Amino acid sequence: MSYISSKKFNAYIIFIVMVMIGIYSFQFDYSALLRMNWILIITLTVGIVLSDYFNIPKPPKGILAYSMDTSLYIAVLITFGIEVALFLLLVSSIIFGVIRKLSKIQWWRHLFNSSIYSIMLTSSYYTYLLFDGEVGSFNLIKITSFLATLFVYFIMNIILLIPYYYLTSSGQLKIVIKSFVNETHSIYFITLASSYILIILLNNQYPVFGLCIFIFIIILLSVTFRNNIKLFEEITKDKTYREQILNSLPVGVITIDDAKSKFDFNTTAKKLLNMNTSQVTEILNKSAEPLHSQDFWRHLSSKEKYKNVKAEYEADDNKHLLLMSQSELIDQYEELIGRIIYFIDITDTEELEQRIHQSEKLALLGGVAAGAAHEIRNPLAVIQGFLTLMNESLGENDKERFHIQLLLKEFKRIDSIVDEMLLIAKPGAPLLKEVYLEDIIQEILPLFDANETSKEINFKINIERIRLNLDSKQITQVLYNLFRNSSEAIEDKGWISLSSKVKNGTYELLIQDNGQGIPKEIQDKLFDPFQTTKVSGTGLGLTIVQRIIENHNGKIELVPNEGEGCLFIISLPIVNN
Repeated sequence: MSYISSKKFNAYIIFIVMVMIGIYSFQFDYSALLRMNWILIITLTVGIVLSDYFNIPKPPKGILAYSMDTSLYIAVLITFGIEVALFLLLVSSIIFGVIRKLSKIQWWRHLFNSSIYSIMLTSSYYTYLLFDGEVGSFNLIKITSFLATLFVYFIMNIILLIPYYYLTSSGQLKIVIKSFVNETHSIYFITLASSYILIILLNNQYPVFGLCIFIFIIILLSVTFRNNIKLFEEITKDKTYREQILNSLPVGVITIDDAKSKFDFNTTAKKLLNMNTSQVTEILNKSAEPLHSQDFWRHLSSKEKYKNVKAEYEADDNKHLLLMSQSELIDQYEELIGRIIYFIDITDTEELEQRIHQSEKLALLGGVAAGAAHEIRNPLAVIQGFLTLMNESLGENDKERFHIQLLLKEFKRIDSIVDEMLLIAKPGAPLLKEVYLEDIIQEILPLFDANETSKEINFKINIERIRLNLDSKQITQVLYNLFRNSSEAIEDKGWISLSSKVKNGTYELLIQDNGQGIPKEIQDKLFDPFQTTKVSGTGLGLTIVQRIIENHNGKIELVPNEGEGCLFIISLPIVNN
């Protein structure tokens, strides 16, 4: 609060207190008190103090609590007059201050609060008289005067608090007043009813007894409501704790209450599905059709129990493999009320299992290949020796008649297959050195000019010059295999594009061509041994490429494409400075 606002606030408090002093000076009449039953006065004072202490919290949270002392003041005002009401206000205010051991600042606030009460009571009293109300005489015929009294009491409360909130709420006056009206209007309806009941009790033959019953009911209601609020808080804490446990699980959970058609999701389920509750509810209620992941939604809509069923789910162009299960939702009476569907994302686990399976296959294949390669290479060495001798000793006519050149060419192809089989068996640990990928590419390009391939291939190179830890010989073999595959897929004329980007500490090399592309049915198994689209291919080249890249702690993947051409992405770690 600023200095100017503080001065205005203090001035307003002093003004309200001075008004209260004026009211007590001109309105207070001791003679009216002498005619009163002092046992009743003491009982009323005790009732006001107890009603303030045993306030009634407003359900369900009990943040706002209301005191029944207003009902007592209104009832005294109409039954005994303003003098008795002001006297009770004065005595109870002093008692409150002593009991609560207020500090100097708190005494000022307490005095301000009592001053507002005195103004509200005085305004209500004269409103009651203005509408032909008579002190000590009350009946249903003059209910209008009673209602007008309570209405003025409520309005004066708002009017007196507007400057207070204006000076302390930093411009939030409208919000504060609106909140005050919304919270207190129901309280004033209760005050209306309770003060009317108390007026009837005070006008009875035994007012002290009626007042004691009223106070007892207030205390009973206060204790009951406080216990209910405490029970509500315990239930709320328990519910919140259970929700926190459920939301902390790395498992998506969806509960479906068939009777109420109610759906609940934990945090993991919302993140995995990337949908809000209303969107999922529309699909499950058949109000909307799913655009993808039909298998997932079919299992989610099924009412039959299942366990560990795999289903693909697509969200934001990312495909996830989910492991789904469904069980029954049982209530406390052991009755079936719905279903519980729970699922986990096993995409990474599935990829790891596939890589382990692939490694096991390659290890088995490598063992067989190594033995076969060595056994084949021994007789091949003998055959090569004889073919070389024949090629050197025979004349040209005999060479042509015995197809010596063709035999030598096929022998070289067999020898290259044996080399590939040995590489699968043991590709060798890479000898890493800091190199630039661009330098390796420039060494390979001359092997794919028009004189060597009899094709017109244009290389488009746009890569960043960044240091990488690589085995130059092995990476050369990787790039050569990929360039060769691309050039063989291009018929007569085409292009091969090489670009790069840095992403999350990883260097990504993109190799793309406009060749014939790779059939969709073998794209998922492209890196498996003996998968090839070429008539003379062995199907081992890309398997070797994958093993070499993985030995460099990298990854190679084919970007799915149903059109012409293909795109490979090689990811390699960047050298840290």
